[in-house]
Amino acid sequence: MIRKLTLPALALVAAVGLAGCTGAPPTEPVPTSTSDHRGEHEHTLVPEPTTTPDRAAVAARAVDALTAYGRRDLSYDEWFAQLQPFLDETAVDAYATVNPSRIPAFTIDEPGETADVTTTHAVVDVATSVGRYTIELRRADASAEWSVTRIQPPN
Repeated sequence: MIRKLTLPALALVAAVGLAGCTGAPPTEPVPTSTSDHRGEHEHTLVPEPTTTPDRAAVAARAVDALTAYGRRDLSYDEWFAQLQPFLDETAVDAYATVNPSRIPAFTIDEPGETADVTTTHAVVDVATSVGRYTIELRRADASAEWSVTRIQPPN
């Protein structure tokens, strides 16, 4: 038997159906049943996993890259060979033109501090004896290694 619902009854059904909805994603899988012409099927909805980048690992990567960048005592070929593995492919050409002997001598005073970090982009400030360097890094996705796109010297 099919019943016809009045407008107030529909509002009550909607209110009861929405009771307890917070808009927050479920923390446990939510079983649902669907039916089609082939019969009953069980489906489980699982919340999308989130990842928070390891800020210490990003900062360490930036400091390692800056350490390689600051090796002005090396010949150009040696300097670039040890810096290049830290560079994003978009930065390789830009840093290939740097003369390492023109980089001011500096020492790193503190571990890097992440100023901004998302899953695929990070900015790390590194205190040195000549001021704060800002290192920008990126990666393709949460499982990829961080690569330097820019090393900004102190102002």
